[in-house]
Amino acid sequence: MSVAFTTPTGTTLQLLSFYNELQLAYSERVQALGGLAQTAFSDGAYWQKLSMYQGWQNWLETECFHFVDSSTGNVQFNPAGTDFLYFTKATWRAAAGLNANGFSRYDKDGNFIAYGIAQDNDLICDKLFLELQAGFGALQWCRGGVIWSQSFNSRVLAESRLGLDAAQAEADAVWPNNGGAVGVWPRAWSYCYYISYELKWYASLNRITATPTLSCAIVIPHIFSFYITCGTYGTDGIFYNNNDAVTESSTYYLQDTSEETTSLTWGGTTIGSTDKPAWGDPYYTYGYSINSAGLVLVKYNFTNS
Repeated sequence: MSVAFTTPTGTTLQLLSFYNELQLAYSERVQALGGLAQTAFSDGAYWQKLSMYQGWQNWLETECFHFVDSSTGNVQFNPAGTDFLYFTKATWRAAAGLNANGFSRYDKDGNFIAYGIAQDNDLICDKLFLELQAGFGALQWCRGGVIWSQSFNSRVLAESRLGLDAAQAEADAVWPNNGGAVGVWPRAWSYCYYISYELKWYASLNRITATPTLSCAIVIPHIFSFYITCGTYGTDGIFYNNNDAVTESSTYYLQDTSEETTSLTWGGTTIGSTDKPAWGDPYYTYGYSINSAGLVLVKYNFTNS
């Protein structure tokens, strides 16, 4: 669980540990985006300098758009529905409680000057640190990665000149001995159909189950949430999930959530069933497919927030 930042006071502003708290917040978020850990400040080093404040401020304003917008506490998607909704500079500033024009600047007497990045002769005061703490604290969620692995793959295509029922019976008979082949489609699907063509009747059964492995970039406590879309398979567009607990949806929905973990990877629930698909009406394809690789949301519990 994240803990609150240390309150900036006349005493804490003189402590190396206070500055390293912000440096750690910076370092963890850099690593969450796949970057390298940042070195902590050490005793005797010239760490209390303008470039330090400028570096933090500039990084926040230029990298905030890589973080998923967590301002409402609920997952949001972009208008096209193709990805999560990420912060913009404007929405990040709002979530952090900053002025719409950015960080505050003060002169040596503590008078407000303007908004923007700290400059020479600015007063480095508690208000500046409160804004930095709020800026880092607003950045909590990132997109993770996913790799699918098939755990079952069975495909049957039977034909007969004796009619659809005969083709279907042949496919049913072959099905139990056809599992385990490796397919080219990396995600789960299920479909069946039977049709007539050139005086022959064809019956097909197809089933793939797949397991997603979710990943993130830094070993600190976090929760994985996995979102997928699922739609009809084939040109006929008839959805049939065969009790696979798969939701027909052209928009992303929550499929799986982990407990809090520090692992860089987590194996999600296998999607799909190994049961033979149920037959539908003749001349129609019944089935579903997982339409995209999926979206992984990583909710970090950074050290300070």
